[in-house]
Amino acid sequence: RRIRLFSDMTNEQAEKFVSIVEKIKVRQFQPIVKQGEHGDSMFLIMDGEARVSLTTEGKEDTIAMLGVGDFFGEIALLDSGPRSADVTANKDCTLLQLSKKHLDQITAQHPDLAAHFLIAMNRFLGGRLRQTNERFAKAQLFARGASGQINPPSGLKWKRGA
Repeated sequence: RRIRLFSDMTNEQAEKFVSIVEKIKVRQFQPIVKQGEHGDSMFLIMDGEARVSLTTEGKEDTIAMLGVGDFFGEIALLDSGPRSADVTANKDCTLLQLSKKHLDQITAQHPDLAAHFLIAMNRFLGGRLRQTNERFAKAQLFARGASGQINPPSGLKWKRGA
């Protein structure tokens, strides 16, 4: 029940899902996934906390903190492509690892369960995409304002050289 992707499932469906996927433990500060590595699994956080980060020119930037109920790695599950970020355990974590093999098994043996899960995941991904688009738009406005291409919104003043 702590996993938000299970919110539309019955207790029986959630238990069935958990019985198929792999439960793993990750120690504090241990990397879970590395940017650029290929993967075919997503992870759901049952306990603990993880940090999502990108490293650019040797500098690590944290882009998200994840806790109980959150998930990551879904892009690699869907396209088996490279990981888009690093994820590291900030605290000891208990994770559910859903691989492509597990998803194929759930889809074949429990299509109703797969449908609930995939619909919930798409709902969350839609929200993440909206947030990303909003952050991008704000970053573009900031960049244009800093370069003098636009005027700041009324009541605000850009500080040059800050």
